[in-house]
Amino acid sequence: MFDNKIKELSINIYNYLKTIGIIGQERINFIINNFKCHITTFYNWNKEYNDNFNNIYQNKNINPLIVNDILIYSHRNLKFY
Repeated sequence: MFDNKIKELSINIYNYLKTIGIIGQERINFIINNFKCHITTFYNWNKEYNDNFNNIYQNKNINPLIVNDILIYSHRNLKFY
């Protein structure tokens, strides 16, 4: 199971990638490879996030340094099956 913070981070990164011009399959592959989840699962998180939280928690100040720190944290501290 993934906790809510990981879900939130993945959604924020997914949205940020679109703003810097990474779209389509490249963006999908980034999420799949770094968060080790199926894309359908991610889209369900995204739908749940948009329906329930109404973008209250979306961080519009995320930048590549933050993304890098998140990826380092996830690789060091999370155990994916």
